[in-house]
Amino acid sequence: MNKRHLILLLLSLPIAVPLFTSISAQPQSTHRYFNVTARQFAYEPGTIVVNQGDIVTVRLRSADVTHGFYIAELGVNETVSFGEEKIITFVAEKVGAFKIRCSVTCGPLHPFMVGELIVEQKGLNVVFIGSTAIIILVGVVSFALIGKKRVKVEQ
Repeated sequence: MNKRHLILLLLSLPIAVPLFTSISAQPQSTHRYFNVTARQFAYEPGTIVVNQGDIVTVRLRSADVTHGFYIAELGVNETVSFGEEKIITFVAEKVGAFKIRCSVTCGPLHPFMVGELIVEQKGLNVVFIGSTAIIILVGVVSFALIGKKRVKVEQ
């Protein structure tokens, strides 16, 4: 290994080491809290966004009649009456977009009372890490090739 290769290796280490050691670091689950109000015929907020593995606590209130809070894929099914407050806690285990439905007939537009729980994959963005690694690799290879051409020209 000549001096140029050693210099290239040393220059790339401060970039490559943190990049690849962070790949194995998994973010911790977070306990997320949401205040949700159910009213004819909507949930407020209408969308809840969490990360996979998060512990989700919803403080559910009804602003008018009895409503349900049902997420089939996660096994969540609770009801809340007018003036009542219900605490619902679950773990967002599956990645995806899940419908939150009212499981109690609450009026003529009941079928349209739908919210959404979005569970995003936790961890680092693999596309970002992959493209960053490719950019670093291309830079190092380009630097090495330019160095070789300069050596030939100097000789």
